[in-house]
Amino acid sequence: MIEFDEFDSLGKFLTKLKVENLTEEYESLAKEGRYTRDDVIRYYKEDLEPSLTKELDEKELEEVVDYYNDIKKIKSLSIKDLNSKLNLYAETRSDELKTEIINSKLKDIFHMALNYFSSHKDLNIQDVVQTANLGLFEAVEKYDAKAKLDFNDYIIYYVRKNLKKEFEEKNNG
Repeated sequence: MIEFDEFDSLGKFLTKLKVENLTEEYESLAKEGRYTRDDVIRYYKEDLEPSLTKELDEKELEEVVDYYNDIKKIKSLSIKDLNSKLNLYAETRSDELKTEIINSKLKDIFHMALNYFSSHKDLNIQDVVQTANLGLFEAVEKYDAKAKLDFNDYIIYYVRKNLKKEFEEKNNG
């Protein structure tokens, strides 16, 4: 069983959101991909030392918890099923398949958005989540099974790209 470290940022956010069974959240991330607990922690902390000085106000926290409760009800696909659906989507471009693929990854994207928000507290959490979700849409569209890259690598790349483009380049430019 994967145990969380009370000092890691993902653990703090999940605790703040009153997520039950924190270890199960880590385990689900590990089971869905090739992540070990250390990989998950390293990913969420990579190049970031989140400052938790600004708390979400009560309304923001309520909206984030409501969204999280909605997406945690969605069943994740196994790696085999996900790859099968990605390949079929590449052939058919079926909106139904695309929706199923996207829905299966919303929890992962939510965690990425929370991590990004934890180090960019001046942003609106809902804008961050929405921008991260757009990165997921782009990852599905651009995924190429022939490239022999893991779909999670596409997700990470496009979510980070969208977040950087939307928030960092606007603020710096």
